Amino acid sequence: MEKVKGLLDITNPYLQEIEKDYPGVGTDFMALLAEGASRVMLGQRVYSKMYNGPKSNSNYSMNTWAAKAAGTATGETISLKKQVLKGTPPRGQNKEDRRIIIRLDSNHEARKSDSFQLRQTIQNLVPDKTLVTDVWKVPSGVAILAPTPAKAATLMQYKKDIENRFGNAVVERQETWTTRTS
Repeated sequence: MEKVKGLLDITNPYLQEIEKDYPGVGTDFMALLAEGASRVMLGQRVYSKMYNGPKSNSNYSMNTWAAKAAGTATGETISLKKQVLKGTPPRGQNKEDRRIIIRLDSNHEARKSDSFQLRQTIQNLVPDKTLVTDVWKVPSGVAILAPTPAKAATLMQYKKDIENRFGNAVVERQETWTTRTS
């Protein structure tokens, strides 16, 4: 293993010079050496197929990453610059909403508080603090996020306590929200 490491250390400066003159070639050659070195360390034979240009078979395609990775085992290189990553579209929200809205007047004192303070206040009103995952300000007042729809329903049992604490407030839970502009 020391001999293999020594060989890589010796060739590294030359490969860097090649990379400056011919971008991409030095990196490819280093990858070839590293693959060969790893085979030597595993006690395997080091053979590589020669690549003479593009494949003439039009049915041959490497669409998946697994197919491309399998191609590297045969000595072919993969250009990372040519790959196009396709993302999946975002998934929609859960079917049942986990939010509870506290509707407040536009000049209500709670609107001046920060989200952390509001969260602490609401968690102190209910016996189980895990019922409240997050709290944030919304245009119509304050939104409370419960961890599950069932816990949101449990949180609605404390509706009167929350309304009394905030005064002149309405606590709601529904599927679709209409936002009032302040």
